Amino acid sequence: MIIWDRLYEEEKSEKRILFRTSQKSYRQSLFGYIRYSLFVKQVLKRKKPKKVIVFGIPLLAFMWRYLCKHFTDRFIVDIRDYHKSLGSINMHKINKSASAIVISSEGFKKWLPNGNYIVSHNSSLFGMFNATEYRLNEFDFKSKINVSYIGAIRDSQINRELINNLSDYSQFSVHYYGFGFATKNLSEFVNDKQIKNVRFFGRYDNNNVDRIYEESDIINILIPKTNTNSLTLMPNRLYNAVLFCKPIVCLKGTFVAEVVEEYRLGLVVEDFNCLGDRMIEYINGLKETEYMINRDKFISKVMHEDSIFKNFVVDFSIEKQM
Repeated sequence: MIIWDRLYEEEKSEKRILFRTSQKSYRQSLFGYIRYSLFVKQVLKRKKPKKVIVFGIPLLAFMWRYLCKHFTDRFIVDIRDYHKSLGSINMHKINKSASAIVISSEGFKKWLPNGNYIVSHNSSLFGMFNATEYRLNEFDFKSKINVSYIGAIRDSQINRELINNLSDYSQFSVHYYGFGFATKNLSEFVNDKQIKNVRFFGRYDNNNVDRIYEESDIINILIPKTNTNSLTLMPNRLYNAVLFCKPIVCLKGTFVAEVVEEYRLGLVVEDFNCLGDRMIEYINGLKETEYMINRDKFISKVMHEDSIFKNFVVDFSIEKQM
């Protein structure tokens, strides 16, 4: 494993080769990726591995010609998000030369050329918890309905819209678990407006993530339609919400919304007008049997695709006998 140790936090070992540079300007820049790709090529020439897995579009942009020439049908590309350097890669040639291209969201097919892609979902909790143990909560408007955002808080404007539109609804409490560059802005917005039904819990221990989801009623997956990544990604929150039987609220026009609509996993909104009323209407019309049937269909699809991915990786890793 060859790791770009940007923060000098990784431990070197026989199986972990670290790339480090003392020049901060190199850590994220074009020149940083050039140096890293040259380092990777040197290691590959020295170690002579039979097969290679490349993570991310930026590194692939500097490695694809080398891989197609020296590792035809012996490398996997793993894509977890969009990057502008995609335009410098001949993806048609990659499709022909790679053993597989793995993507974390089917939505990525919207900006990738036609080809055979294997989906590897961000569904790690599915293997840690038994999905059959969870049922849809019975909503009780006599107590607060907790609308929770769980994870790195990145999107300020769209969450300001949510907070502002639910501020006059005593039925809802808006919760934020986690921290991010939008946290300060949102906290100041809440204080300035003297909004009483919003709470920020800060960073959380991953060991408590199940408790946080269980104490939530609706999961906020409102993603802005501002860039290619946000339009097409499948965040961990989606899988976790489904696992713990928590309906989702999301914004129409994103790939998440397409999935939520297809499997009826929550409420899809086009704007924030009368959002509280629409959420109350959704909750009142929610039928447990219908929700659970559609939830199980989605989980079955994810587990099936993950099984295909895992079986492929096992087969890829096994050295074929001549």
